[in-house]
Amino acid sequence: MKKVVSIIVIILIFFVIYFLQANLFNMFNIEGIKPNLFIVLMLVIGLFTGKKVRNTTRNNIRNNIRFINRKDNRNIKHNVCYYSNISRYI
Repeated sequence: MKKVVSIIVIILIFFVIYFLQANLFNMFNIEGIKPNLFIVLMLVIGLFTGKKVRNTTRNNIRNNIRFINRKDNRNIKHNVCYYSNISRYI
């Protein structure tokens, strides 16, 4: 039950951050720089959670960046490893 509540809270926080980022921070700039709330969320999760969750979050972010920057996104071996890592914690 505790895990379900925490997942629901994280999803709600994600949607709140998405709407703030899309609506409010398009107009709000600090010296022409828009704050990126998704990066702030990942930092908070990384700082205030245990070592296992922190390492998993770090690995998932690194895999996402590699997947996005890769020219050939059809690497099946990478996709299988990535989705199997996520399924362990959801």
